[in-house]
Amino acid sequence: MAIVLRVDGLNTVLGEWQFLETFFATICSSLEGGKLGSTYPHIMGDFYDGNLPAESVPCALNELNTIEQRMFEMSPSSLVMDRLHPEKEQVIPEGAKVLKDCFFDSNGRDLIKFIRKYFEFAIDEKASVEIVSVGNLPKLRKDKPKDSVDVHFGYRMNDKSIKDDKS
Repeated sequence: MAIVLRVDGLNTVLGEWQFLETFFATICSSLEGGKLGSTYPHIMGDFYDGNLPAESVPCALNELNTIEQRMFEMSPSSLVMDRLHPEKEQVIPEGAKVLKDCFFDSNGRDLIKFIRKYFEFAIDEKASVEIVSVGNLPKLRKDKPKDSVDVHFGYRMNDKSIKDDKS
């Protein structure tokens, strides 16, 4: 099932749920010693559950920065595909030198940098961050209000946007 990140009406397809689950499973198993939310309560709590409240986003951003630092220090062999079945065969990307190299989304974007941009945007907008399935996306309205914003593949079609730099 494909999933999206949603912030303040901005929906961006991130990829398949298994990809994000691998990210969360790796954090729990390799960075938290298998104790879900013990070290990163905002990332592995509300964000993992699909709804990170606006007031928790700054803390989640700090946790994400720490996660990134720790992943730079770890081998790709620390990758965990499924938290409930850690013995599941790893699929380590070719050329991965550190654990962080294992997390690029379906569009070739660095997952952590991409999530960071969403968190920063959410902080600016004082908005929550949601993880939703594509089937839960709102339908586009032909009679949308004049001050509404068109959304297309992660871009806000006004003066605010999240740039997709694939870096």
